Amino acid sequence: MDKIKFQEQRKKVKRLCRQRKRRAKIKFQEQRKKVKRLCRQRKRRAMERKLRAMEDKYKRKEITNFYKDAKEIRKGHNGRTVHYKNKEGHLIYEEI
Repeated sequence: MDKIKFQEQRKKVKRLCRQRKRRAKIKFQEQRKKVKRLCRQRKRRAMERKLRAMEDKYKRKEITNFYKDAKEIRKGHNGRTVHYKNKEGHLIYEEI
């Protein structure tokens, strides 16, 4: 009889742990979603500011600076290359 109660209690504890894990996972996913949304909004605002600055440059006849910015936007972000040396002294390249 005690063994049966013990097993039932153990099942309840396991079920409670699973529920806690599920809640934690859901909470983490919601927070992650909020952060992603915030990053997209900030990126959008930054792009709008950049475009407004380009418009001002064009209106002020700063054509060379305007085209530099246009080229930068068109090419996008380039990752930088990091160089490491292994034990033999040979270079190892890694894209970040």
